[in-house]
Amino acid sequence: MKSLFVFLTLLLCSSCTKQPVLPVIDIDLISVSGGDDHSSLGIKFGSKTDLLNFFQDVTEESQLGESLFCSLDKDVEFKDFDKLTQYLVGDFVELDSSGSKAEHIYMAKLSSFKKEDEGVSNIFMPASELLQVLGQRNVISCKVFTSAYSFGGYYSKSMLIPATDIVRAIQEKRD
Repeated sequence: MKSLFVFLTLLLCSSCTKQPVLPVIDIDLISVSGGDDHSSLGIKFGSKTDLLNFFQDVTEESQLGESLFCSLDKDVEFKDFDKLTQYLVGDFVELDSSGSKAEHIYMAKLSSFKKEDEGVSNIFMPASELLQVLGQRNVISCKVFTSAYSFGGYYSKSMLIPATDIVRAIQEKRD
C-alpha cells in the first residue's frame, strides 16, 4: 500500500513538471506567385529557424507535420486555425537558401477554403470568390503551424502579406 502511495505521488508530481518555453518563430515574406493552376498560390518565405525540424532541434521530440495557414477573415490576427471561417492553407518545402540573409527559404502551395454548415464542412473557394474577399482586405496574416505529441500545436509569429500582392499573382496566372 505504501509503495502504491509513493507511485501515485511520483506520477502526480511528474505530470506537473513544467515544459520548456518554446522559442518564438519569425517568418518573413519573400514573394507571392500564382500556383500551378488558377486556384492555388505560391508563397515563398524565409525564417532563421529550421521549421521542418523545429521540435527535434528544441525538444528532441519528433514533429508531426507543418503547414502555413493564412486568415481571410476580417480579423487579421488569429490564434487558432480551427476558428477561421475563410482561409488559405498548404504544406511547404524547403528550397535552396544559398545567398539569402534568411537561413532557411520555404515555398508553400496554398489553396483557399471556406467553412459552411456552421463550420462542419470545408469547401474549396474558387479564384473569383477569393478575389472578392481579398478586395475587402488590406493584408492577410499567415502563420506556420507545427505540432508534437507532448507539446500540442505551436504557431509562429504572424507574417503579413499585402492583399494586393495576392490579387496580382492570381490575375497574372489567369491572363
